[in-house]
Amino acid sequence: MSIQDILSSLEGVKGGDGQWTACCPNHGDTHQSLSVSIGKGGRVLLHCHAGCATKDIAWAMGLQMKDLFTEPQPAPRAGDKPLIVATYTYPSGTQKLRRAAKSFLWRHPDGKGGWIWNRKGVPHELYIAGELGGVVHIVEGEKDADNFFAQIGGCAVCGQDGAGPGKWRKEYTEQLRGLPVVILQDNDDVGKAYAQETAAALHGAAKSVRLLDLAEIWPEIPEHGDVSDLIDAKGATEAARLIASLAKDTPEWDLDTAAPDKPPLLMPMSGVEARQPSYLISPYLPLGMLAVMGGVSGAGKTYLVLSWIAAVSNGRRLPFQDWKSPTPPKGYAYYFTQENDPNTVIRPRLDLLGANLDNVLIQASTGTVYEPLTLNDPRLEEAAKQFPPVMIVFDPIQSYLGAGVDMNKADKVRPVLDWLGDYAKRHNCTVVLVSHMSKPGVGNTSALDRLLGSSDFRNAARSIVIVGRDPNDKETRVFAHGKNSIGEPGSSQKYHISGQGVTYNGPSDLTADDIIRQAEPQGRNKTAVTLTAAMDKLEELLGEDGYATLRQIETMQVLEGISQRSLYNARKELALQTVSIGQPPNRETWWLRPDVDPEKFRLEHTPPPEQLEIPT
Repeated sequence: MSIQDILSSLEGVKGGDGQWTACCPNHGDTHQSLSVSIGKGGRVLLHCHAGCATKDIAWAMGLQMKDLFTEPQPAPRAGDKPLIVATYTYPSGTQKLRRAAKSFLWRHPDGKGGWIWNRKGVPHELYIAGELGGVVHIVEGEKDADNFFAQIGGCAVCGQDGAGPGKWRKEYTEQLRGLPVVILQDNDDVGKAYAQETAAALHGAAKSVRLLDLAEIWPEIPEHGDVSDLIDAKGATEAARLIASLAKDTPEWDLDTAAPDKPPLLMPMSGVEARQPSYLISPYLPLGMLAVMGGVSGAGKTYLVLSWIAAVSNGRRLPFQDWKSPTPPKGYAYYFTQENDPNTVIRPRLDLLGANLDNVLIQASTGTVYEPLTLNDPRLEEAAKQFPPVMIVFDPIQSYLGAGVDMNKADKVRPVLDWLGDYAKRHNCTVVLVSHMSKPGVGNTSALDRLLGSSDFRNAARSIVIVGRDPNDKETRVFAHGKNSIGEPGSSQKYHISGQGVTYNGPSDLTADDIIRQAEPQGRNKTAVTLTAAMDKLEELLGEDGYATLRQIETMQVLEGISQRSLYNARKELALQTVSIGQPPNRETWWLRPDVDPEKFRLEHTPPPEQLEIPT
């Protein structure tokens, strides 16, 4: 029989991913005291916490003991959608569906017998394995809650979004008001911080709060280890005994004693190990550090960075690297973008570049909606547990700063970059921030000075690569090392983009400043301006602000010799928005970049109405 056949014979089934609970059919159960799991060899394991024998449970289901050996499941085929392996039902009826790819879907009842496939309007509530009452155990995820309840038997709960800053909600506290609570923290920095935040929120609301450090009963607990790992390592019976013993010996959490011992402020340099810098792609992308790749729109930044991602996904050296350079370590590369469609742009380019697609990861959707990601998003910590990154790309920077972070203000930017730099160091990966460039100002010819945003971006980056075109040959693209603060800069390299992907054409004498300068003015018999060049000119005119008036654009069009067709094709390629403000003859038309909010722009640029003076 299949596990689905066996589960369909039971009432009140909850859980998934190899661990379920249900009402025991042998003793008229109403509290889901039966745990169901799959053991070695595919055998279904039944354990009733009320003491019913396995053969009696099977008999009550109309089964024989031989029926408890499941049939092997067929292997998934290429192109199949990820299977739903677990369904977690919350008290309100909202369901969180776990897919085989370890991503999630949300749905909630529509009141008509169907489902609404998103989280809009879903209340903040705890997932509850068992029933609230007695001691409540707080864990990080639904799987851990089900595992705890099935194997140990106590009530376990978790929040909807795992661990991380601000993820313990006030609604959760209200659900546990007046109950004794035990928090089982995960063995990592995020888990420990989240456990402290949870304890502080429950202090004074719960009857009692105890925070358990599993390392005290399991000294060899691995990094990121949790209660499920303890059960796997020690067995359910021994894990239950150890947790009970630890809870008994752990005093109640108190604000005065919650802070861990502070580390010393100072240490001698003799205790600091001297190390040589290492590179992901030598010498342009240092490991464990931040890098910036900058260039105007249409310069080829995306194709170039995807070429590097393809190399990392396969663990192969790029053509421009010296044979003495280390081969990039093969591993996972995260590519986050809000400017390029994954189906029509990213996947076809990666196919051309020969990437190992299993090692290139993009942000998954929750249902049909992408939940906004930020540069210091705690979900990156969770992702690193499953897919240890060697390279992470944010394309472009401003799409991932988060609400309230002004990229031009150092006090807003620096804390984000500090967190991201620490993340890169802890996970020994390279984080690449893709940056647009402003239009040149008076006397502004430095490539680094034209990078958008606060100077903290270029100060925090250990390496900066500038991408542009040969001023005298627009079909030749060049990347140049604008900064390398840990070693000698690499040589500038030429490359071409074609239907075959990216072709590297050897070193160039051009500097970063050279390739962002405009080409020499053309005479009366100048050749037609290409679409790509028109995009460059238009993007430069929009500049850091991201907008320009139609009159400014038409003036630039005449000066640069851009045809009407090329200009409007460039607008289409850049996905620019059009906003008109005012009434004729005083109406002004503006072109806006996609990241500029048109309603906010209209509000800020609409002149106040004239005040009529009313005679008295």
